[in-house]
Amino acid sequence: MNEFKTLPKIRISQVNLDITNPRIGKQADEKACIEAIANKNRVHMLNLIRDIASEGLTPNPIILSKNKDDEWIVRDGNRRVTALKLLKNPNLAPSDEMTKKIKEIKLKYPKYSLEIKTAHEFESEESLQKYLDKIHKGSQDGIGQIEWSTIEKARHNQQVGNKDKNIRALNFLIWAQNECNIFIDEDTFPFTTLSDRLMSVERLERIGIIADNDKAYCSPNKDLDITIKKVTRIINDLSKGEETSRTLLGAKDQDRYIDQLCSEYGEGIIESKSDTNDSTKIGSNLTNAVTNPTNKPTAPTDTLATTTYPVNNKPTWDRPKLFLKSKNPIKLPENQNKVQNILTELSKLRVDSTPIAVAMLYRALVEHSILYYINKHNLKPKKAEFVPRIRSVITHMNDNNVISEDLFELIGRYTNDDSSMLHARTLHAYVHSDVFHPDKQVLNNFWDQTSPFLVACWKD
Repeated sequence: MNEFKTLPKIRISQVNLDITNPRIGKQADEKACIEAIANKNRVHMLNLIRDIASEGLTPNPIILSKNKDDEWIVRDGNRRVTALKLLKNPNLAPSDEMTKKIKEIKLKYPKYSLEIKTAHEFESEESLQKYLDKIHKGSQDGIGQIEWSTIEKARHNQQVGNKDKNIRALNFLIWAQNECNIFIDEDTFPFTTLSDRLMSVERLERIGIIADNDKAYCSPNKDLDITIKKVTRIINDLSKGEETSRTLLGAKDQDRYIDQLCSEYGEGIIESKSDTNDSTKIGSNLTNAVTNPTNKPTAPTDTLATTTYPVNNKPTWDRPKLFLKSKNPIKLPENQNKVQNILTELSKLRVDSTPIAVAMLYRALVEHSILYYINKHNLKPKKAEFVPRIRSVITHMNDNNVISEDLFELIGRYTNDDSSMLHARTLHAYVHSDVFHPDKQVLNNFWDQTSPFLVACWKD
């Protein structure tokens, strides 16, 4: 039985961290626990401290038990208790920079509480261990806590009005289920592949779909029947593994797939007519849309198509080079001849005709940049490998307000993405694989998003 009792409010000074906490391994004492938990991800810890100071603890209980000396030990909730202990005494933080930031948080939110208002004690160690298993060991065939999937997170964010890059794909699936009469198993469908690989505005328009944060509907200048066939094919191909994140890795792969669909089913473009009757007929295609299910009057289709989708505007990635030599944003010290040569060569190479050379040189530029920052600030990465070095650099930058939270999160995600040039597997694939090739869109977008990080590495 899950037998436990709710404890009265308890002060943070009355509880001790668990020196055998599985998150950090066995530690010598509480001070070592605080340092280990904070160092595991300093940005996350600062975010947690800020949230607790401004909003208070969540209703999720802290689990406590007594040790042989009759002291309260935190058995679950060590991160939250660590945040409270650092709020009480910022000097316990593992770095001066972190101490400074915690003090700033205390000044900004002076009404924070150091009380644990919701705490439970289990009647037996066996009951406690069963509880920990259920909340920390995954779904366990439905017994344990099940984390929201990507599509469930997107659905929630849409409901509460939060931004989420996957909402467009969510609305695409809703339209597919409603209009194509197709069943989609959310537990097995590769939703992230759909969202990351095929949901650009340009590709959706070729499919025949308009999708935004609120809804998805058939484009008013596209044939509904053809659009249904394309969407059904996409759902089936992804569900059956005919197309995967690997086969749709780059822009050329994605365009190849869309070209194939349009070749088999046609572009499905409805030609606009000058007379009123034909315009009304064309506009009636909107009645199939999620936005106009009641067959309300709509604007003429040719007006919508012209004003909403200008065809001559080129995307920012559609350019021949990463950057022009005259517009190189990275300012180097005078003694960095090797890196200057890399930048000069990158400014000359065309990304459409020499993409592999560009990818290799860009990777070299990243490695030189992070090594320069590490040496300049005397950092000690836990490992000498490429990814741990990058993470040590962005953590130090974030702690010292060198880069924004958004850029910190972006570079961090890239180090975890095995299709990114900041991941060792991708570079290996570019060099050795006959299948995977960088392309213009991938390279230019990558430069646009990550060059501010490189600028920060060389900043005085």
